[in-house]
Amino acid sequence: MKKYLKLLIPLSVIAVIYLVFHLVGIGCPIKFTTGISCPGCGMSRACLWLLAGNIADAFYFHPLFWTVPLFPVLYILRETGKMPKKVYDILIMIICILFLAVWLVRMFSGSDVVVFEPDKSAFAQAIRITKELLYTAAFSRQ
Repeated sequence: MKKYLKLLIPLSVIAVIYLVFHLVGIGCPIKFTTGISCPGCGMSRACLWLLAGNIADAFYFHPLFWTVPLFPVLYILRETGKMPKKVYDILIMIICILFLAVWLVRMFSGSDVVVFEPDKSAFAQAIRITKELLYTAAFSRQ
């Protein structure tokens, strides 16, 4: 039971952080920070469409939406000893490779679900603001 609590606490913290970001209108913190969609981009929307019974839209937003329920099942099977660690590791690696492959295809195929806009990221905006402040400070002394 303590193992599950150790896992539950960090997952709860991550969920709260994502909820706060969502409530202030940021959405995805990775995309907000970098301007680049992550390999899981569209997964939340895909799961929502799946819950609504619309498999076509779920597949459109992320074709690997069906892997979401696999993670807890695989974890439980591994922790209860019903799945060897090596098999678990191989399955997780396959799923990660699938996510990377889907991300690359979507990134370079012009998908409107994933984006590559680093100039619009919070990081780029922070750099621009810092440059402007430094420029203003340097030339206001003259």
